[in-house]
Amino acid sequence: MRIAVLGGGNGAHQMAADLTLAGLKVNMFEMPRFKENVEKLLRTGEIETFGGAREGKARLNMASTDIEKVLEDVKHIFIVVPAFAHRPYAELLASYLKRDQTVTLFPGTLGTLEFVKVLRDEGVTWDLTVAETDTLPWACRLVAPATVKVYHTLKRFGVGVFPSKRSRRVTEFLEKIFPIFTHPDVISCGLSSLNPTLHAASVLLNVGRIEYSRGEFYLYEEGITPSVARVVKAVDKERLAIGKAWGYDLTPVEEDLYLSGYGPKGNLWQAVRGSSLTFIKGPTSIESRYLTEDVPYGLVPWVGLAGLVGLDVPVMKSVVWIVSALHGRDYWSEGRTLEKLGISDLSVEEIKRFVAEGEK
Repeated sequence: MRIAVLGGGNGAHQMAADLTLAGLKVNMFEMPRFKENVEKLLRTGEIETFGGAREGKARLNMASTDIEKVLEDVKHIFIVVPAFAHRPYAELLASYLKRDQTVTLFPGTLGTLEFVKVLRDEGVTWDLTVAETDTLPWACRLVAPATVKVYHTLKRFGVGVFPSKRSRRVTEFLEKIFPIFTHPDVISCGLSSLNPTLHAASVLLNVGRIEYSRGEFYLYEEGITPSVARVVKAVDKERLAIGKAWGYDLTPVEEDLYLSGYGPKGNLWQAVRGSSLTFIKGPTSIESRYLTEDVPYGLVPWVGLAGLVGLDVPVMKSVVWIVSALHGRDYWSEGRTLEKLGISDLSVEEIKRFVAEGEK
């Protein structure tokens, strides 16, 4: 089985290395404009990975900036990039995607809907199958060119498929590789992402410390105190309420941390304090993706979904407003709006039917 891994960051490197060490043939792609960031990988075709997963030097089947070559004879495309890169990758794949190919976003945070909208706007008219996960399978970091350190491998994570009527077609393949469970649909999966809940409020409440520390900061070790954890939990309660209003029984963040193997059973502060995440340094800047990604591409669409069911989420809204002011940007318009997801003109019932059947 040949798999294409698209992306050049922490998660993409680990994905390509781990799948290769598991015996799969992996073609890895990075955008040509970022080729300098993966110069060693392109030259050697190898990635070294160590820590809490399969260890060793993985020799990939291919590492290239030629998307057509990377996608040749591939049925499963894993896109492992930040949420803000989903749109550029959808625009790129519109010219190359084939009918028998399935795309999975690692992770998605409702990115499937934006991905599908872009593809259809670009003229891809056939029935699309696009999946997303609610998190990455690993907590990992690039520590040197083509070298990944894994801090933790998740015991389980969720997958949502668009349309959900084709869920089994995707998950029967993914479950051979990963410890997954299946969400009812991509809305449920998108609302189950850990990062916007865990990162946005906690980093916002630590911006002074982050700036003062000049790089010496550990969010999970020192930043999420009992008081900060109460604010994070307030965000999580709003997320759970959105899920309930949409008909989903979502998992509380502290229970998700426990079930995925990150931390012990207990309240949120106990789960974080006892977790494998405490060894990860950062964020080292207030321009971290913990804010620039998790606010506009996580909280903004969640607030949008809340509005469709008449639910007020004041804590989430406050975080978006303050982080927008912090960065001097308008994340309400820059972020993943309902318009960009292609569902702003639909009712809740129409959206549920759309994500189930694939047609509006």
